[in-house]
Amino acid sequence: MMRQNLFLKVMLVVTALVMNLTVCAATGTLGSSDFSYEGVDYKKNRFAIDFGIGGGQGSTGFDLGVRYQHNFAPFIGWDVLSVKAAFPTEGTFDEAPDLQIMTGVRGTTPNFYKNMSAYASIASGYGFSTDSSAYNNDGGVCAEIGVGINLCKYVYMGYAFNFQKIHINDMDLSGKGKVHYFRLGFVF
Repeated sequence: MMRQNLFLKVMLVVTALVMNLTVCAATGTLGSSDFSYEGVDYKKNRFAIDFGIGGGQGSTGFDLGVRYQHNFAPFIGWDVLSVKAAFPTEGTFDEAPDLQIMTGVRGTTPNFYKNMSAYASIASGYGFSTDSSAYNNDGGVCAEIGVGINLCKYVYMGYAFNFQKIHINDMDLSGKGKVHYFRLGFVF
């Protein structure tokens, strides 16, 4: 219980600090008066579709997700809404998917080779199972940390660590799921 409270407090502080950074970037109060975004081409609003495959704790699975991203500046943006559906690789359509609804922040580096740049993201939210059977879970807090490379303006690939708190109410059990994903995404 103590570790869970510590994890939630750390996530809250990190999210607050990153959101404060995005507000500073949007208002131009980062402390460097001569820094300018003139000539940097970036879109304010973007949509993305991503596909992840990976595993953890003896099982494998994949997820499909969509997200809406609002950029405050060329190198920092807010993933306003991210929705993911996770499936096991065995019996994919025999089981109901787990859904996660998250919000977070995403930072990118300046281009280091042609249109390639690196990115890092952190998101948190709520995840739950859509299974209506007797062993239905009530869901709980979920979080994801990701890093990778934007191969061009429209395609990215990387690694994501996904964490999901689970509570099965019928059996009064609690646990957590941890999955490591290889992620491929397309941004519009």
